[in-house]
Amino acid sequence: MADVSLVKFDADLEPLLNPREIAKEAPAEGENLRTIGYGAAKPVVIDRTVYGESNLSLRTDLDFSGDRQGLCGSAVVNEANQIVGIHSGTRVGKDGSILTSYVAKFEYINLLIDAYHNDGKAIYNIELDGEILARLDVSEYIDGFHLYNAAGKLVAQKNIVHGTADEFPKFSESALRNLLQNTPEATYLLLRSRTPRWSKGNLSFDDARSYKSKTSTKIIDPTKRENWYNLQTHEILPSRPEGITM
Repeated sequence: MADVSLVKFDADLEPLLNPREIAKEAPAEGENLRTIGYGAAKPVVIDRTVYGESNLSLRTDLDFSGDRQGLCGSAVVNEANQIVGIHSGTRVGKDGSILTSYVAKFEYINLLIDAYHNDGKAIYNIELDGEILARLDVSEYIDGFHLYNAAGKLVAQKNIVHGTADEFPKFSESALRNLLQNTPEATYLLLRSRTPRWSKGNLSFDDARSYKSKTSTKIIDPTKRENWYNLQTHEILPSRPEGITM
């Protein structure tokens, strides 16, 4: 899930704003960017360099010397002062060093704008090495991926840990790629996605996982969806393949 929100200003306030243009192309690997925002309630400008990207995120380095807390939501711009994304988080090593800084790409901003004009709906692709594995709504996030062989047997899986302030859902392309490389017998890929249900007046969301009540009646989870892909024919499947039981 990307840490981004869309805010609409009244027309009479627009003359007071100084908007920046959204970039039309993603920055190249090695390109220098700048974060313009607030760290510890103070205006800051921080240099960063792109070293990778995934479906909706850029991965960059980041100099966090000093107290730079509170950068989430800050604009990240290129040398032309165009917005290439929004700072959405960092991964910190056990020794306190910054391992990776994440930027929600400009495509995600455009998705939010599209959703605003389309009753909250906008579709994006989950890709791996140029292949489109699934098409998700802007509000969905990947909860886990599972691999099945031709006989419908589960041969590998990885659930994405989340639920606390330090464990928000992060879809890992490298983890999926490694799982596929280590499971050559896999025929079907299941990407399980969920749509969060936000609690009114609360910044956290209700994960709404399936569970059983005291009478052992399974509660259907309306937030969960299955996205199937045939690894042999390279096709997105409309439903669960026959022969797979879960």
